[in-house]
Amino acid sequence: MRRLIGGLVLLLALAACDGQLPGPTQQPTIVATEAVAVSSVVAPSPMVDEPTPTLAVATDTPTPTPPPTVTPGPSPTPEPASLIVAAGEPRLKAWLPSTDGALLAEVLAYDCVPIGDAAAGEVQTPQSLELLRIVDAAADLEYQVDSQLLNCGGLGAFGLEPLAWSDDGRSLWYTTAREGGPDGACRPWARPMTRLDLEEWSYTTLDQAATSPDGTKVAGWLNGELVVYALDGGEIGRAAPAALPPNVGPIVWSPDGTALAYLQFTSYCGEVAGESAVVLVDAATFESRVLVTQSAPEFESVSWPEAGRLELAGLLDGGRWVYVLATGVLSVAP
Repeated sequence: MRRLIGGLVLLLALAACDGQLPGPTQQPTIVATEAVAVSSVVAPSPMVDEPTPTLAVATDTPTPTPPPTVTPGPSPTPEPASLIVAAGEPRLKAWLPSTDGALLAEVLAYDCVPIGDAAAGEVQTPQSLELLRIVDAAADLEYQVDSQLLNCGGLGAFGLEPLAWSDDGRSLWYTTAREGGPDGACRPWARPMTRLDLEEWSYTTLDQAATSPDGTKVAGWLNGELVVYALDGGEIGRAAPAALPPNVGPIVWSPDGTALAYLQFTSYCGEVAGESAVVLVDAATFESRVLVTQSAPEFESVSWPEAGRLELAGLLDGGRWVYVLATGVLSVAP
């Protein structure tokens, strides 16, 4: 049996799918263990006489590694995940090779299993489990980097999915909301995107995220600020929201990628009377300015379908407007 040296494994970040998505887990713990094929394991700390492995990135561009055969091994995972793992084999839900083919991000999905002791009068709730792993076939290493415990048939946004690799293989972008959306949401919503740095083993999640038109940048909300990252690098810049209504909506890019726009608003579903504002951010300087405000009804959404023109929709009355950037004029849409 081949020896698996220095595999990194994270504890499962268990969370029911009720619209509250699990956040990334802590830095993986380096372990040494025996495994067959590609397995999901939890093992002790590394042997002191063995060096800590690093992820080697090939200098050439080999053919991407095909999805491996999945053979789960014994895994002392917490309840109820251990019951789900023991109930059957996982399915390969999604996979994404790195640009050079040296690494593979894959999602393993365990099908729904009734959880609960029926004999003790407990209500059995079907639950499933998804694991996000990174496989380094050349080094014979695998890393479990995120997980989701899901209520089958539940509402909300859920599901792990790898989205993009940086060209150098250092970072992986993925989402924890492959399917669905927030339960009861009245406004447009965009799924979060998480950046995993494989050198520092750090996670950065941008909420309401949007990729630039040329696919080179990702913008989203982080700790109350609009933050832009290079897909192939680190943070480019950030801007605090204007001192206006407290809530912020999804970010939209201009067609040429030189600016961003978003809404600030008082209420999510018009439950209280309030104001809304359209804010413009320069993607180079990160300077912000308020373009237009409106109350009763608040703006519901903003889009940027073509250069120089924003389109706005009303929250309650279904009204639609056009804002021309060159003139600063807001008019009813034809």
